[in-house]
Amino acid sequence: MLGGLGYINTLDIQGSNYFLRELKIKDANNLVRSQWVLGYLTEVDLLLLFVGIRQSFIAGSHFVIKENITSSREVEKDDEDSSVARPLKMYETCLKQTGFRIVKLARSKLPLGMNLTEDKGVRMTTPPPPPATLEEKKKPQSPVATNDTN
Repeated sequence: MLGGLGYINTLDIQGSNYFLRELKIKDANNLVRSQWVLGYLTEVDLLLLFVGIRQSFIAGSHFVIKENITSSREVEKDDEDSSVARPLKMYETCLKQTGFRIVKLARSKLPLGMNLTEDKGVRMTTPPPPPATLEEKKKPQSPVATNDTN
């Protein structure tokens, strides 16, 4: 899990601002998977999360998203769990704005008895444009120059 967090529970998701503040990209990643948590984030927090994930990637990495997608063009609020379902176009726009490229879309094969309509389970796999290599990410940053003459 990014930032050393081993899991995200409902309380972490509801406090998405806290989660994003604690998200520290420490290591380079080649795969990040998100399943049914993005609906708890505001659009701003969603973009911040995508930027943080992209910055952690090495060349050839993938970001897999599995989310409930609306069949309409509108964001649909779920008052039971305080989440939202977004249209696919909104995810596509956010991903492109943060430098991802969608390479595959697939419908989920979950049984409809789970209260998901057939068109809601969508998986997106997205590699970033070529970022810094792993070696470049591990290089220590240059110390700040000073004018000490001691």
